[in-house]
Amino acid sequence: MKWPGYIAVNRGAAGIDTDWPARYAALRKLSLLTDPAAFATASARTAFGPVDVFILERTGPARWTWPPTGSLDPAITFTPAQFSPDAFTVFTNLPGNLVLAVRQPSRNG
Repeated sequence: MKWPGYIAVNRGAAGIDTDWPARYAALRKLSLLTDPAAFATASARTAFGPVDVFILERTGPARWTWPPTGSLDPAITFTPAQFSPDAFTVFTNLPGNLVLAVRQPSRNG
């Protein structure tokens, strides 16, 4: 069965053909984009397809983190400002300090 998500929670949970290290690197690169429009565009057009859903942990007032579970790879941090309301619907009142950012459907069609 193919994994429908962009990246598994850690290397060990990823299928052999998913190229977890490259997906992790792409996610890290996205985290460095501070312009919301550039972030929305880049996250929609990665080499592995779009990242339509981000499940993150609120680790500070302006810090949302994706921690690869049980991994030596460092957590990847995003900011709320990266998730423009024009591109994402963000849910913050979730249990466990979780944040869910869902890409809005394209308005082109």
